[in-house]
Amino acid sequence: MLKKYWLTSICCMIGMVLLTGCAAQVGANVPELLTPVSVQTDTFIVDRGRVARVEQYRGAVRVESEGLFFRDNSLPFGGFEVVSGQEVRQGDVLARLDTTQTEELIEERRERIADLRTEHNFRNQQMEREISIAQIELLAINQQISDSEDFPTDYLLEAADLKRLEIQRRQMDLQQARDWQNFTISYYQSDLDDMLSRLPNAELRAPYDGIITYRAEIHQGSWLDSFMIIIYISDMQNMFIEYTEPTSPLIFRDSIAHAVISEQIYELERITIPHNELMFYTRAGSNPPFRFSFITPPDDYVTPGQFVSLRIYQEVIEDVLRIPPNALFSDIDIGTYVNLIENGQRVVQQVETGLRTRAWIEIRSGLLEGDEIIVQQ
Repeated sequence: MLKKYWLTSICCMIGMVLLTGCAAQVGANVPELLTPVSVQTDTFIVDRGRVARVEQYRGAVRVESEGLFFRDNSLPFGGFEVVSGQEVRQGDVLARLDTTQTEELIEERRERIADLRTEHNFRNQQMEREISIAQIELLAINQQISDSEDFPTDYLLEAADLKRLEIQRRQMDLQQARDWQNFTISYYQSDLDDMLSRLPNAELRAPYDGIITYRAEIHQGSWLDSFMIIIYISDMQNMFIEYTEPTSPLIFRDSIAHAVISEQIYELERITIPHNELMFYTRAGSNPPFRFSFITPPDDYVTPGQFVSLRIYQEVIEDVLRIPPNALFSDIDIGTYVNLIENGQRVVQQVETGLRTRAWIEIRSGLLEGDEIIVQQ
């Protein structure tokens, strides 16, 4: 009985070893099982469309405005009469220069001219009286000469000649005094006229009906540079998009620009900054802005001041096969591949790619339009 038990145990152990070896040998040759697609949750149908490398920036809706400046910068800045966003009418005063000191000088000049005229009149009247007295004295001498019974004495004749010379001298003195007085009055009057001419130029007025779109930060009493633009006015006719970030965007000649405003996409066209405006930014030591015009007129809800999402497309190819980036995989042995769904099973499919962006990858070969692929979650 015991012998039979040992024989049975040995046979069982031998059978187990043989089964284990067979299982190991069979497992080494078994191919990888296909994973049912039912365990995947996200797929993508390969389609055709645009693949583009796009950068996104912040921009703002602006409106074409005219920069205004004081033509006379010989006076300090006085202050603004309007604020940004205010509607104005043609001829309204927008800003003023400080004319306080000029008006004081004008008053001083007027008083000085008045004093000079009074002084000159008094002096001239005095000189005219002296001439009149000399003329009367000459008449008296001539009367004495006429009353003489005999020939007049040399004394009277000499006195008459001297008196005539005195009258001529006094008349010349009067004329010279008047010439100098006229020159002095003319000098002060010219200075007065020059100061008076500055007063109308000390007011900056609106050239037409419009809205104030920008007002510079200028303190009262500051001195303005020549042709320094201090305020912008617009008739609200031509709106555009302006890049507002501090760094320079990557924009090339063939770049495509779009603006997204309230989920509406507008195609844009680059605007060339005028030369005179470029010079203004150069003198100010800053970079000129990037601006874009609307190819088609914007909707009524688009208003100046709105922030927009500015999309700049650097490389664009149209009508190509494309897949999302999370559908593409890479392996050292296989290379670049996707997980293609065929007959409900996942199949590894090698592909050749082209342009790659954050949104799309161009597929040059390996897939057909309508193929279904697995997307990594």
